[in-house]
Amino acid sequence: MLYEIFQSLSSITGAGGLFDFGATLPLMAIQFLVLMVVLDSILYSPLLTVISEREEYVQINLKKAAELIEKANKIKMASEKEISTAEQASQINVAKYTKESKELFDSHQKTIQSTFNNAVEKSSFKIRDKQAKQLKALRIENEEAITTKIISILLH
Repeated sequence: MLYEIFQSLSSITGAGGLFDFGATLPLMAIQFLVLMVVLDSILYSPLLTVISEREEYVQINLKKAAELIEKANKIKMASEKEISTAEQASQINVAKYTKESKELFDSHQKTIQSTFNNAVEKSSFKIRDKQAKQLKALRIENEEAITTKIISILLH
């Protein structure tokens, strides 16, 4: 039946025309279909298999990457929490040791000030004692000099 249709179309247009539907058209259709079957079995099916395997591989790796990112985020959050806790502890320790060192400094300063004041008092006492002795010696010397002058004036 198809052959008769092709024959009638070919007789209308004439042989070798633009639409020459001879016996070659069905043969070309069969060759095209055979080529499609061969290409499908040799090229397309393995290619589609490779593409689907690659897609599965990519999906598996994307899932693994997402899991690793999630783990990394959890580790990051845990380490940030540890760092925050350590910073708070160090700030508390710094405040504590600053207070202790200030108290220790103040204590040493009071001790040094007390020692200094005692040394100043002792030195002042010694100086005053020395001054008193020297003044007494000067008075005695002056009294003797005055007495000697008075006697020499009176005796002359």
